[in-house]
Amino acid sequence: MMPINQLMSLFQPERGQCDSFNFIVHSKLTLPIFIIGAIITCHGQFFREPIQCTDIPGVSKQAVDSYCWTNQIYLVTSKVGGGQEGRDYAYPGVAAETTDVNDKRYLSYYPWVSLVLFLQALCFCLPNYLWKKILGDSISSLMLPNLRSGALDSDERITQLDRFAKEWANSRGAYWYLAVGYLGCETLNLVNVLGQMFLIDKFLGYTFWTFGMDIIENSMMPAEVRVDVLSAVFPKLSKCSFRRYGPSGQIDKLDTLCTLPINFLNEKVYIVLWFWLVCVATMTTLYLAYLLTVILVPRLQVQIISSRLPRPVNQDNVISAVHSQQLNCVARLGDWLVLNLLFSNLDKWTNGQIVERINQVLS
Repeated sequence: MMPINQLMSLFQPERGQCDSFNFIVHSKLTLPIFIIGAIITCHGQFFREPIQCTDIPGVSKQAVDSYCWTNQIYLVTSKVGGGQEGRDYAYPGVAAETTDVNDKRYLSYYPWVSLVLFLQALCFCLPNYLWKKILGDSISSLMLPNLRSGALDSDERITQLDRFAKEWANSRGAYWYLAVGYLGCETLNLVNVLGQMFLIDKFLGYTFWTFGMDIIENSMMPAEVRVDVLSAVFPKLSKCSFRRYGPSGQIDKLDTLCTLPINFLNEKVYIVLWFWLVCVATMTTLYLAYLLTVILVPRLQVQIISSRLPRPVNQDNVISAVHSQQLNCVARLGDWLVLNLLFSNLDKWTNGQIVERINQVLS
């Protein structure tokens, strides 16, 4: 079998493009969005004051702020979303403690937001990275060959076309691993985006999954009954319990209120991420459904190749070049994938010549 990188190098390409639109959305659009989010939250955390707590007599303000930032601020859950703000409680989640030990919800994820966003950004590179590893050196040899620009004379062009046709005829069915790898990596894209959504949901205390829908539903309510749904996830004011030894050695528990300016940034970042991830998950699901249709309907594979050829198209020639009845469906899919990648990087005139030469060799 002729290695795919040598097969493509017959056309002396300058650069190659083998990423589907789905790969581009995940690795080249979603990645920078998460990186920008990580930078924004990192700036708010390390270059501004992410938390500001009220003074506690006898304790420095810096010590209180640092303690509350690292030792879990909390909300009183019974006062989040219920009752009326200003009458039943001062602020959502800020009220006197109850005897119920489960009435507290600790918020411990804030120091880790920028790091988690950065690690999630790297996860969106993984499927595309694996796909490029499967293709190997052929990635750099898939696009805009000199053959397309007409730089070669006709004799050299014919020689290269004949050589490619012979090598293709001898290696048909040998690219099944590309079909398996491509489908696996595209499926991994969907698994990754759904996994990241579940991860964020767990990271934010199981509040992210319906985050965007809650915002939309709340914005459609009348102003007099509208509540701040973001306060349960990204509170701007919270409580913190500080313990110290009193004059006689007893432990004094002092409550302080803490404002969280960092949450003005966090909530905007995660609002954007929710809507973007929902769109990406939807597009990825639809693309996988399209790939499944292409696999189950071989005629559609022929139509896709035909769309990359000059008119009029001889369907019999395309079928002969793309499909071999002696091969199983996975092997035929691999052949179609290689031709489709090659043809997507060449002009229609060159693609037509390739199909013609392949049929001359096979006949």
